Amino acid sequence: MILSHKIDSLANFSLSKIQKKGKQNNNDDISKQQIKSEKIKMVLRLIKRKAMRRGLWKMIDRLDMGIMNLCIYLPIKFVSRNLLRTLAKIMKTISSMLNPIHHYYEKGIDMAWQISESAYLWGNKDALKWRFDRNFAIFIGMSLK
Repeated sequence: MILSHKIDSLANFSLSKIQKKGKQNNNDDISKQQIKSEKIKMVLRLIKRKAMRRGLWKMIDRLDMGIMNLCIYLPIKFVSRNLLRTLAKIMKTISSMLNPIHHYYEKGIDMAWQISESAYLWGNKDALKWRFDRNFAIFIGMSLK
């Protein structure tokens, strides 16, 4: 998925920039850092826009929404490792929610539990394992569509 590739490359790029030792005081380096901050903000805006269009933005934790909004709208530099790790975690959560397989899983998990319970009551001892099988829940979610 293109979005997850952008997220991973963004996180690796930002962390590698932080890990460099020594401070850079040139105006050229400051402008490069501003350009990189704008690229990070552009990716954050893209992810937020996609989540809002699919109706997933309200399903995200309020703290995560606040962090994303602050990072988009405030003039900050992305140099803190903790901030970058938090943003990477939030972006991975949102990108997994944007994945269509995730939607099938969410639809099918409740039905998978009901089916496994019914099969267990009918005498199938292995049916209790079905409720923990992700592929079974995805299959049920796809068949409910």
